[in-house]
Amino acid sequence: MKPDATVKRVLRIFTVRNLGVLALITLLLAGSALTAYYVVMNSENAGPGILLTINLYDISVEEKKLVDVTSKILKNPDVLMYLEINAITPSSLESEEAALTMTKITAKPKKTVFIRLYKLLEISREWISIYSLREGNPEETYSGLIIRLFIYNGSSGDILFEAYDSITYKPVEITREKSIRVTMSLVRDSLKPIKLYVEHAIVRQYEVLLLQASIEEFGKGIEPSGRCGIWWIERELVTLIGPANLTTQLPSDYFNNPNGVLYVKTPVLIVSNPLSLSGVVGASINIGISQGNVGVYPTLTSGAILNSTASGLIPNVKLWRGSGFTWGGSTYYFGYNAVVEPLQSKWIWIWTRPMFAIYKVYRVTCTGRGSELIRVYIRDDAESAIYDVLTSGLQIVGGMNDGLPHDNLMRMFFNGTELINPKIPNTMLADGILQPREYMAFELIFPYFDVCESDFEVGIPVGAAAALAVCIGLGYGPNTPACLAAIKFSSAFQVSISAQGPSIRISGNIVNHGMYDGRGYNVSEVVYMSISQYQYKSNTCYYNVPAGIYFRLE
Repeated sequence: MKPDATVKRVLRIFTVRNLGVLALITLLLAGSALTAYYVVMNSENAGPGILLTINLYDISVEEKKLVDVTSKILKNPDVLMYLEINAITPSSLESEEAALTMTKITAKPKKTVFIRLYKLLEISREWISIYSLREGNPEETYSGLIIRLFIYNGSSGDILFEAYDSITYKPVEITREKSIRVTMSLVRDSLKPIKLYVEHAIVRQYEVLLLQASIEEFGKGIEPSGRCGIWWIERELVTLIGPANLTTQLPSDYFNNPNGVLYVKTPVLIVSNPLSLSGVVGASINIGISQGNVGVYPTLTSGAILNSTASGLIPNVKLWRGSGFTWGGSTYYFGYNAVVEPLQSKWIWIWTRPMFAIYKVYRVTCTGRGSELIRVYIRDDAESAIYDVLTSGLQIVGGMNDGLPHDNLMRMFFNGTELINPKIPNTMLADGILQPREYMAFELIFPYFDVCESDFEVGIPVGAAAALAVCIGLGYGPNTPACLAAIKFSSAFQVSISAQGPSIRISGNIVNHGMYDGRGYNVSEVVYMSISQYQYKSNTCYYNVPAGIYFRLE
């Protein structure tokens, strides 16, 4: 009896030089026959890449539980998978898209697939070079990948499951020839996985072969050039807004250009004390924890975005926080205190590289011999992220300025936010007012908003910066209904800088000092905060997010 096709593939890759581990594989054959084959197994590393395991679930309303439909869906011969993975890149490797596309592939889906990402090793080495140049710790610094996945019927074009999310990885682990193992659990009609598990591990060639998990193998003949008569997915970048797009909108001192890389002053705390009859207000923020990681999560959404804005309408979408950092680490710290007298404002900032992108998503097929393409618009994707934060040694680089951020930036900020008077039970802010010498800790403010325990903390207004250039990026004329709608939409995007884990939080406070060193008055202060005009979604739960963070005391 001859070995089956799987064993043949194993044997084909061996040479005398790379003989690895001898292993006994017992293959269960049809019926009661049992045959043992001794094969020489290749122990070479398959990476760098991602070993992706997918679990698919439907919700049973009657039984009130999740039903595993993975096997049922993936065994359907009409079902295909589109997978796109974008890596956050160092500026020295940047393409025009800033997030480098590692792979775009249409293939027959399997529960477990291995995707080789040859460019990831180069990107990781470049990140480590940058971390080392800043005297940071590459062992404790993270970057991110953005994953877009569609599982769909190739005959009808109907989308069955999809995912749009971020994962965190350590570049230093990739340079050690490790791959990224990702287990993703998806529920129908939800774009964010209900469960995402990520780890670094060595993936061996024989593991990929025995799993028959190489996406290159089962992707053959499925690409658009392979045949007509099926649908495939395309994502088309419409606009990408980064630091270079903001230089005509903000003063030169809002930019820093170390080693030819452009960074922007990005607010993390804004405090306004606009009245003359007011107390002295104190505020502080402390980013960094002794145990755990701190990083920046992207904000993502998908829906009829461009069709809405082109008609002068605000897109009706829900935003969600990505699962993984696009930048982060466990050894970086930042802290500032502000004393804000009556009729004054101050803001605390850090140097970052913010990005905002919009994609169009199509399903495409061809007719005849492929001479005519049919493209059907599905929806748009939008993502907002911070690709890098400037550090020096163990510290995040930033500062504090008097007044408010530039008028252009604040105008956009207020376009996408609304002021509320938070009343937080069992705290000094239970009535929405701080009396002289009363304070409110950030650790109590964040859970008040984050009722879904999604770990959204300091809302950095990346969208307000993007709104400065979004009309140009989308080709909308200034002050047109389409432009105003696009500004309203993009300016609502806040990305979260958070300590990892719902029980660990970035610290800080807001305090009414009353009369302080002979300045100000012992009067009560009504506290206002800005929140995004969009609610964010976490599974089936919805919550508001703080923006700025912006405080106004009156």
